[in-house]
Amino acid sequence: MSSVPGVPKAEVALPGERATVFAWAPENAPADTAGSFALLAWPEQTRDSLDVKVFVTGEDDQIHEIGAMRAAIQGWPPPSTPNFLRATMIDVGWGDAHLIETPSGRRVLIDTGSWDNQGSFQRFLRDKLGVSTPEGNQIDDLVITHLHADHYTGLEATLFSPCSSPAYDVGAVYFSTPFITSKAGTYSWLRSCVESGGAEVIEPQTGDLLDFGPELDVLVLNAGNPFAPASEYGTNENNSSLVFRLSYGDVDLIYTGDAESPLIDQVRGRFAGGLGALVLKVGHHGSSDATERSWASDVGARVALVPIDASQVEYALPADGVINILWDEGATVFRSDSIVPGASFRRDITGHVEVITDGSALAVRTIPTERPPAE
Repeated sequence: MSSVPGVPKAEVALPGERATVFAWAPENAPADTAGSFALLAWPEQTRDSLDVKVFVTGEDDQIHEIGAMRAAIQGWPPPSTPNFLRATMIDVGWGDAHLIETPSGRRVLIDTGSWDNQGSFQRFLRDKLGVSTPEGNQIDDLVITHLHADHYTGLEATLFSPCSSPAYDVGAVYFSTPFITSKAGTYSWLRSCVESGGAEVIEPQTGDLLDFGPELDVLVLNAGNPFAPASEYGTNENNSSLVFRLSYGDVDLIYTGDAESPLIDQVRGRFAGGLGALVLKVGHHGSSDATERSWASDVGARVALVPIDASQVEYALPADGVINILWDEGATVFRSDSIVPGASFRRDITGHVEVITDGSALAVRTIPTERPPAE
């Protein structure tokens, strides 16, 4: 794990589970509570105590264990979930999918993974979507960041299968309109499928505020491809990614799709000085063409989420340079191919990563899926 020099972080072992929670105090903690930790949630079977180890990064850039304790849990059961926003990076193998669960019960799904890697995605949805939301849907909002197969084909394979009688009740689908002619047919078919399944189609514009419920402020940082269609960047579908910042209380989360550096630079120019976030979904699966130091510094994330599959190691993903940049800028990096922060190229424990916040403090829970590593 990593931490800012001199600022401790805690590793909390959950009894009887392989999962681990990492928690640290919010930056705006009052002076008399600085250094305290806010653990917001824990498994229902954990009723007595938690084993806690506290680490700190020294001036030598090495991580040192500075204490260990057994902390008693005061007040059982845990606080009721309506106060929490939960944002889960779903382990879908090679692909991208995230679920936002708001305090009022609204569900927002961001991308749907790849057509040929739907098993884990489908199991996750079955576990999560058994009850309809207050809006009357199983999924209120579905965001498709761009039309690459590892982001959208779960829409066809799982959600709207078949189109006219979908497996899940989806309220609205947000698309970032592609500029690439070769994607026009795909986009037209997807729109038709979604509409025949009873969902509303929405095409947001850059600068729009999205309605994901009264507790959230959602700002579209990019929609569509801002480059000339015939240019080098205009023919890259990654640069059509829908990029947005979701805010709950004092906690911001930025989702980037596969936006590459030229698009990110445009976003930085449009929203200069207003891009800070505690949580960053790292662009393009940790590729070096998507995360430069200037971007990581602007965002200043403390949690960096990298959706990745073991098979992508042949493409050198995630890039060591990107992971090092994120560490240097103070982020703890969580990868779905290895839910052990700081473990480089370790793929024996895959899983979902759940960020839990009350709008002030932040906690992260890793949930092993024990999916066999890819060959």
